Amino acid sequence: MVIFIFIESLLQRQRSETQTLQHNTMSQTILHLRSETKPLEHRSCLTPTTTKALIDAGYVVNIERSPVRIFDDSDFEKIGATLVPEGSWPEAPTDHIIVGLKELPEEDTFPLKHTHITFAHCYKNQGGWEKVLGRFPRGGGTLYDLEFLQDAQGRRVAAFGYHAGFTGAALAVEAWSWQMENDNKQSMHAVKPYSHEKDLIKHITSCLGTGEKKIGRKPKALVIGKQESSR
Repeated sequence: MVIFIFIESLLQRQRSETQTLQHNTMSQTILHLRSETKPLEHRSCLTPTTTKALIDAGYVVNIERSPVRIFDDSDFEKIGATLVPEGSWPEAPTDHIIVGLKELPEEDTFPLKHTHITFAHCYKNQGGWEKVLGRFPRGGGTLYDLEFLQDAQGRRVAAFGYHAGFTGAALAVEAWSWQMENDNKQSMHAVKPYSHEKDLIKHITSCLGTGEKKIGRKPKALVIGKQESSR
Protein backbone atom coordinates (compact mmCIF):
# COMPACT_ATOMS: atom_id res chain seq x y z
CA MET A 1 0.00 0.00 0.00
CA VAL A 2 2.91 2.41 0.56
CA ILE A 3 3.82 1.97 -3.11
CA PHE A 4 0.26 2.90 -4.05
CA ILE A 5 0.34 6.00 -1.83
CA PHE A 6 3.65 7.12 -3.33
CA ILE A 7 2.52 6.55 -6.92
CA GLU A 8 -0.72 8.41 -6.24
CA SER A 9 1.08 11.47 -4.83
CA LEU A 10 3.75 11.39 -7.54
CA LEU A 11 1.28 11.21 -10.38
CA GLN A 12 -1.12 13.87 -9.12
CA ARG A 13 1.36 16.47 -10.34
CA GLN A 14 1.85 14.67 -13.64
CA ARG A 15 -1.90 14.53 -14.24
CA SER A 16 -2.16 18.27 -13.54
CA GLU A 17 0.66 19.06 -15.95
CA THR A 18 -0.81 16.79 -18.61
CA GLN A 19 -4.20 18.45 -18.30
CA THR A 20 -2.62 21.87 -18.80
CA LEU A 21 -0.68 20.80 -21.89
CA GLN A 22 -3.71 19.12 -23.42
CA HIS A 23 -6.12 21.94 -22.59
CA ASN A 24 -7.76 20.11 -19.73
CA THR A 25 -8.21 16.87 -21.71
CA MET A 26 -7.93 14.00 -19.23
CA SER A 27 -5.34 11.33 -20.07
CA GLN A 28 -4.66 8.08 -18.28
CA THR A 29 -1.36 7.36 -16.60
CA ILE A 30 0.08 3.99 -17.58
CA LEU A 31 2.20 1.92 -15.21
CA HIS A 32 4.29 -1.00 -16.43
CA LEU A 33 5.35 -3.64 -13.88
CA ARG A 34 8.46 -5.37 -15.17
CA SER A 35 9.39 -8.96 -14.44
CA GLU A 36 12.27 -9.14 -11.95
CA THR A 37 15.57 -10.41 -13.33
CA LYS A 38 17.72 -10.63 -10.21
CA PRO A 39 18.47 -14.28 -9.31
CA LEU A 40 16.24 -15.75 -6.58
CA GLU A 41 14.00 -12.65 -6.52
CA HIS A 42 10.38 -13.75 -6.35
CA ARG A 43 8.88 -10.65 -4.77
CA SER A 44 6.79 -8.11 -6.63
CA CYS A 45 6.67 -4.33 -6.32
CA LEU A 46 2.91 -4.48 -6.96
CA THR A 47 0.52 -7.08 -5.60
CA PRO A 48 -2.84 -7.92 -7.18
CA THR A 49 -4.50 -5.98 -4.35
CA THR A 50 -2.52 -2.77 -4.87
CA THR A 51 -2.85 -3.15 -8.63
CA LYS A 52 -6.64 -3.29 -8.24
CA ALA A 53 -6.50 -0.15 -6.08
CA LEU A 54 -4.52 1.66 -8.78
CA ILE A 55 -6.93 0.57 -11.51
CA ASP A 56 -9.90 1.70 -9.40
CA ALA A 57 -8.14 5.06 -8.98
CA GLY A 58 -8.02 5.51 -12.76
CA TYR A 59 -4.60 4.17 -13.74
CA VAL A 60 -3.84 1.70 -16.49
CA VAL A 61 -1.55 -1.07 -15.23
CA ASN A 62 0.39 -3.33 -17.59
CA ILE A 63 1.88 -6.43 -15.98
CA GLU A 64 4.74 -8.31 -17.61
CA ARG A 65 4.27 -12.04 -17.60
CA SER A 66 6.79 -13.52 -15.20
CA PRO A 67 8.01 -17.06 -14.53
CA VAL A 68 9.53 -16.05 -11.18
CA ARG A 69 7.01 -13.70 -9.54
CA ILE A 70 5.35 -15.07 -6.41
CA PHE A 71 1.94 -14.11 -7.82
CA ASP A 72 0.55 -15.92 -10.84
CA ASP A 73 -0.03 -13.90 -14.00
CA SER A 74 -3.70 -14.85 -13.78
CA ASP A 75 -3.97 -13.14 -10.36
CA PHE A 76 -3.35 -9.79 -12.07
CA GLU A 77 -5.46 -10.58 -15.12
CA LYS A 78 -8.47 -11.38 -12.93
CA ILE A 79 -8.50 -7.89 -11.40
CA GLY A 80 -8.34 -6.07 -14.74
CA ALA A 81 -4.63 -5.57 -15.41
CA THR A 82 -3.28 -6.06 -18.93
CA LEU A 83 -0.68 -8.79 -19.35
CA VAL A 84 2.25 -7.96 -21.64
CA PRO A 85 5.31 -10.03 -22.69
CA GLU A 86 8.12 -10.60 -20.22
CA GLY A 87 10.97 -8.12 -20.68
CA SER A 88 8.96 -5.82 -22.94
CA TRP A 89 9.46 -2.63 -20.91
CA PRO A 90 12.36 -1.21 -22.99
CA GLU A 91 10.03 -0.98 -26.01
CA ALA A 92 7.14 0.57 -24.08
CA PRO A 93 6.16 4.18 -24.98
CA THR A 94 8.29 6.72 -23.13
CA ASP A 95 5.35 8.08 -21.15
CA HIS A 96 4.81 4.69 -19.48
CA ILE A 97 6.21 4.55 -15.95
CA ILE A 98 8.29 1.43 -15.32
CA VAL A 99 7.79 -0.08 -11.87
CA GLY A 100 10.14 -2.69 -10.44
CA LEU A 101 11.63 -3.85 -7.18
CA LYS A 102 15.33 -4.66 -7.51
CA GLU A 103 18.04 -3.17 -9.69
CA LEU A 104 18.34 -3.80 -13.43
CA PRO A 105 20.91 -6.31 -14.79
CA GLU A 106 24.47 -4.99 -14.57
CA GLU A 107 25.29 -6.18 -18.08
CA ASP A 108 22.67 -3.89 -19.63
CA THR A 109 24.10 -0.53 -20.71
CA PHE A 110 21.53 0.96 -23.10
CA PRO A 111 20.20 4.47 -22.26
CA LEU A 112 17.09 4.59 -20.09
CA LYS A 113 14.32 6.72 -21.56
CA HIS A 114 11.52 6.00 -19.09
CA THR A 115 10.65 7.10 -15.58
CA HIS A 116 11.65 4.22 -13.29
CA ILE A 117 10.40 3.50 -9.78
CA THR A 118 12.71 0.93 -8.18
CA PHE A 119 15.51 0.23 -5.70
CA ALA A 120 18.54 1.16 -7.82
CA HIS A 121 21.19 0.55 -5.11
CA CYS A 122 23.47 3.34 -6.34
CA TYR A 123 23.80 5.88 -3.54
CA LYS A 124 26.04 4.01 -1.09
CA ASN A 125 29.01 3.52 -3.40
CA GLN A 126 27.82 0.14 -4.64
CA GLY A 127 29.90 -1.25 -7.45
CA GLY A 128 28.98 0.13 -10.86
CA TRP A 129 26.75 2.89 -9.49
CA GLU A 130 28.10 5.50 -11.91
CA LYS A 131 27.29 3.32 -14.91
CA VAL A 132 23.73 2.77 -13.71
CA LEU A 133 23.00 6.44 -12.98
CA GLY A 134 24.69 7.48 -16.22
CA ARG A 135 22.09 5.59 -18.23
CA PHE A 136 19.32 7.99 -17.20
CA PRO A 137 20.70 11.31 -18.57
CA ARG A 138 21.86 9.51 -21.72
CA GLY A 139 18.31 8.38 -22.40
CA GLY A 140 16.39 11.28 -20.88
CA GLY A 141 14.86 9.06 -18.21
CA THR A 142 14.17 9.71 -14.54
CA LEU A 143 14.85 7.59 -11.45
CA TYR A 144 12.64 7.61 -8.36
CA ASP A 145 14.67 5.44 -5.99
CA LEU A 146 12.38 3.78 -3.47
CA GLU A 147 15.08 3.80 -0.79
CA PHE A 148 15.20 7.60 -0.66
CA LEU A 149 11.58 8.63 -1.22
CA GLN A 150 10.04 10.37 1.78
CA ASP A 151 6.66 11.71 2.79
CA ALA A 152 5.97 15.23 4.05
CA GLN A 153 7.21 14.24 7.54
CA GLY A 154 10.53 12.96 6.21
CA ARG A 155 9.68 9.28 6.68
CA ARG A 156 10.48 6.71 4.02
CA VAL A 157 7.46 5.67 1.99
CA ALA A 158 8.92 2.22 1.23
CA ALA A 159 10.93 0.37 3.85
CA PHE A 160 11.24 -2.96 5.59
CA GLY A 161 7.96 -3.71 7.29
CA TYR A 162 6.12 -6.41 9.19
CA HIS A 163 6.73 -9.24 6.76
CA ALA A 164 10.47 -8.61 6.56
CA GLY A 165 10.71 -9.21 10.31
CA PHE A 166 8.18 -12.04 10.15
CA THR A 167 10.23 -13.91 7.55
CA GLY A 168 13.52 -13.25 9.33
CA ALA A 169 12.11 -14.62 12.58
CA ALA A 170 10.77 -17.69 10.79
CA LEU A 171 14.17 -18.43 9.24
CA ALA A 172 15.83 -17.94 12.62
CA VAL A 173 13.53 -20.58 14.13
CA GLU A 174 14.30 -22.96 11.27
CA ALA A 175 18.06 -22.42 11.73
CA TRP A 176 17.73 -22.96 15.49
CA SER A 177 15.81 -26.19 14.95
CA TRP A 178 18.44 -27.43 12.49
CA GLN A 179 21.25 -26.67 14.93
CA MET A 180 19.48 -28.46 17.78
CA GLU A 181 18.68 -31.50 15.69
CA ASN A 182 22.19 -31.78 14.23
CA ASP A 183 24.17 -30.65 17.30
CA ASN A 184 25.73 -27.81 15.27
CA LYS A 185 27.74 -30.36 13.28
CA GLN A 186 26.28 -29.73 9.84
CA SER A 187 25.61 -26.63 7.77
CA MET A 188 21.95 -25.88 7.25
CA HIS A 189 20.42 -26.71 3.89
CA ALA A 190 19.47 -23.96 1.43
CA VAL A 191 16.02 -22.46 1.93
CA LYS A 192 13.38 -22.21 -0.80
CA PRO A 193 10.43 -19.84 -1.23
CA TYR A 194 6.96 -20.88 -0.15
CA SER A 195 3.92 -20.47 -2.33
CA HIS A 196 1.83 -19.12 0.57
CA GLU A 197 2.32 -17.75 4.07
CA LYS A 198 0.35 -20.65 5.57
CA ASP A 199 2.85 -23.12 4.09
CA LEU A 200 5.71 -21.27 5.78
CA ILE A 201 3.88 -21.23 9.12
CA LYS A 202 3.13 -24.95 8.88
CA HIS A 203 6.78 -25.77 8.21
CA ILE A 204 8.16 -23.47 10.93
CA THR A 205 5.67 -24.87 13.46
CA SER A 206 7.03 -28.32 12.68
CA CYS A 207 10.62 -27.05 13.09
CA LEU A 208 9.73 -25.49 16.42
CA GLY A 209 8.37 -28.81 17.65
CA THR A 210 11.48 -30.66 16.49
CA GLY A 211 13.84 -28.31 18.32
CA GLU A 212 11.73 -28.26 21.48
CA LYS A 213 11.61 -32.06 21.55
CA LYS A 214 15.38 -32.21 21.25
CA ILE A 215 16.30 -29.86 24.13
CA GLY A 216 13.07 -29.66 26.11
CA ARG A 217 12.32 -25.98 25.61
CA LYS A 218 11.45 -23.35 23.02
CA PRO A 219 14.10 -20.92 21.73
CA LYS A 220 14.65 -17.56 23.41
CA ALA A 221 14.17 -14.35 21.44
CA LEU A 222 16.00 -11.04 21.83
CA VAL A 223 14.20 -8.03 20.34
CA ILE A 224 16.50 -5.09 19.59
CA GLY A 225 15.28 -1.59 18.80
CA LYS A 226 11.70 -1.82 20.00
CA GLN A 227 10.47 1.51 21.38
CA GLU A 228 8.07 1.49 24.29
CA SER A 229 5.31 4.10 24.22
CA SER A 230 5.61 6.76 26.88
CA ARG A 231 3.04 6.74 29.67
